[in-house]
Amino acid sequence: MSGKRTLKEHNDDKKSTIPSRPPLKKRFVSGSTATSVTPVPSTSKRPELTTTLPDNPSKKELLEHMYSAKNAYIQEKQHLNQLKESSIETNALYGSIQLQLAMLRDEFAAFPAIQLPEKCDDGSIVNQLKLMCLQITEHIQAWSAHTRELTSDTFRNADAAEQNQAVLKYLQSDIEQLTACNPENKIQILQQDNDSKSSKMTSISSDIESVAEQLARSNDALEDCLQAIAAIQKRQDRLKSSVVSEVIGTAVEEDHEEKSGQQSAEEPPQRTQIDELTECQQLLASRTQELAKRRQEKDQLHARLDDLLDRFSQLSSDYIKSNSIYVNHLQSMIELEYNLIQHYEQRRASLIKEEDGFTRERRQLIDQQNSEMSSREATLVTETKRLQETLLRVRNQRDGLQQEVQSRMMEDKQVSAYHDQIISIAEKEKSRMVELEQDTLHKRQATDTVTLLPEDYLNYRKLKLQIEKTHGILHTLRHLQQQQQTENNQMDVGPYMASPLMETLTQLIHQRNQLELLIDFYQRTEPELYAQMDYDISGIGQRIPTIQHRIDDKLSYQQKLQAEISKFGSKNAELADKKHENDLRYAQHLQQNQLHDKSISLLDEKIASIEAKVTEKETLIKQLDSNVERYRLMFDDISQECSELQSNQQRLEAHALQLQDMAREKMKILEQETLDVQQAKNEYEKINKRWNLIQQGENPASQELVDEVEELRSYFKCSTCKTRRRECILTSCMHTFCHECIRIRLETRQRRCPSCAITFGNSDVKGIYLYGK
Repeated sequence: MSGKRTLKEHNDDKKSTIPSRPPLKKRFVSGSTATSVTPVPSTSKRPELTTTLPDNPSKKELLEHMYSAKNAYIQEKQHLNQLKESSIETNALYGSIQLQLAMLRDEFAAFPAIQLPEKCDDGSIVNQLKLMCLQITEHIQAWSAHTRELTSDTFRNADAAEQNQAVLKYLQSDIEQLTACNPENKIQILQQDNDSKSSKMTSISSDIESVAEQLARSNDALEDCLQAIAAIQKRQDRLKSSVVSEVIGTAVEEDHEEKSGQQSAEEPPQRTQIDELTECQQLLASRTQELAKRRQEKDQLHARLDDLLDRFSQLSSDYIKSNSIYVNHLQSMIELEYNLIQHYEQRRASLIKEEDGFTRERRQLIDQQNSEMSSREATLVTETKRLQETLLRVRNQRDGLQQEVQSRMMEDKQVSAYHDQIISIAEKEKSRMVELEQDTLHKRQATDTVTLLPEDYLNYRKLKLQIEKTHGILHTLRHLQQQQQTENNQMDVGPYMASPLMETLTQLIHQRNQLELLIDFYQRTEPELYAQMDYDISGIGQRIPTIQHRIDDKLSYQQKLQAEISKFGSKNAELADKKHENDLRYAQHLQQNQLHDKSISLLDEKIASIEAKVTEKETLIKQLDSNVERYRLMFDDISQECSELQSNQQRLEAHALQLQDMAREKMKILEQETLDVQQAKNEYEKINKRWNLIQQGENPASQELVDEVEELRSYFKCSTCKTRRRECILTSCMHTFCHECIRIRLETRQRRCPSCAITFGNSDVKGIYLYGK
């Protein structure tokens, strides 16, 4: 308990004194270059894509859903473009390679025989980095401008020729930039640098051989020192008592705790910044080929460094101590490896998250596609059912209309037959009137100037009235025919209904005109007829006996005429009533025909609108199919990118494991070297002290015993005041102090152990006695 608590305090003290270290990129680049680097784009929240649709979606809902899917796809594409643009910032990692080269130069400078070329100033390096960053930002801005142009609505709405021209311009600019970079000259320069470095390494190896000879000489000196150490060990065996072993054990534990605290304090802090995620994505996206070349060079340098480390392990501890730059560089290299391992682990986690996000989005899009297909099939089924129902309804209406038309045709035929009957009856009456007129003319010619009897005159007046009535009936018929003709002219009846009726009406009109001419003739000749009748009556009075017989015949004829006139009047009234009823029916049929025509036009409009909707639905289905195909291609591209990222991740994990193994081995070697150096240092100090005592003529063994006694006395003194003996113990933590220190803490209410900070009370303080009394 006490050991652990003291270790924690020691580590806390050391961590508080050590300042927090900046991230890896800021360690390699000065503060002036940080302003030239383009900032990482902020990862904005992407809208969630709705994949569910209602059971019967309308056209507006489908369009809104398509627009939302399109916007989500554009935002996803913009996010990927941002990630691709941010990948260009991986050029900053070349600073780490330059730092490793600088470390190698410093290591080579540790040898006195070699004179390495002078390093460049920090200002020149900073200026070079500034220029590089400015060039990188310019390229990034140009690429982003090109990508915005290619992803804009104007480019999408443009023609195919304009799109091809824009893409060709973009490719030509990229080709020109690549030709301007001229990577072949850079490779030649790197090869020349490697050749120069290999020549320098050969010279370094020759120097290392000379150092190996010096190490052989130092080994001989170390053997002599070991003999002296063997004598010292014999004396230590003598001092192995219980008290001394406990004290030495606690001291060794404290030293071990101090060393572990130093190591834990020197461990690099974990990097949890968003910049590292962008660096990971940059490394994976655009610089794989260049990194492969750099990795080969790095592997060669690591192999050479391992050879140098093997050779340096043969050097003496004094020489290594004099050249502490090597140790510092090793520590910085180890920290760099730790940072790279953490960097790759964070990149792995981020890539796994991105892969999970892509899989979720892919599943969502697949579910959305399935739901859209099901909804589309449901809408097609419902539309087909509705169209079939409408077609059946239209067909039924068409059949009903055809039946009504046929029934109206039959009614029209009946009406025309009835009109023919009326016309035939009128012609018969007309012929009968003509016969009566001829009879009257014959009688006028037969009779001479005979005066009529009163009875004959009355009969004559009756006949005249009947003639006038027939004229009135003909006038009313003519008037009804005119009204019917006007109604027929106003209403556009079909040819299949109007043609026979119009022919009969024209015939009746022609006959009416003839009758009007006869009536006019009778009206003009009426006074002459009256005069002739008077003349005839005077002649008839002379021939009364002959006429009497004829009068009897006329009475019989008159009775017959009256019966026929009464029949004609009754038939004429019935015919007028039937004609009125037929006119009403004809008007009703015309209204129904107009309503049916309107309903047919409305049905035609509905059918046209339904056909337009069907065409729109078909176009929408085609668009959805094209969108689904485009999304499928996007899914394939994303899955391929995910597989490439997984392969890169596995390769980086293997490389990180290799780097971890190398770091562990180097740490073990460094720890072993530091232990060897510390032991050699302690032994050298002891041997030096002994040699000084021997030179002064004193016994080194007595002096060593005095030192040991002083060391043992310090163990018996209080750890706080360092003057008084340990006289009391705290039972809560088993630490020992003097009575005065504990009393002062109790009086000032500082009731915490000075060593482990555990609280204690008066009951926890107990006295101890190191010497028997």
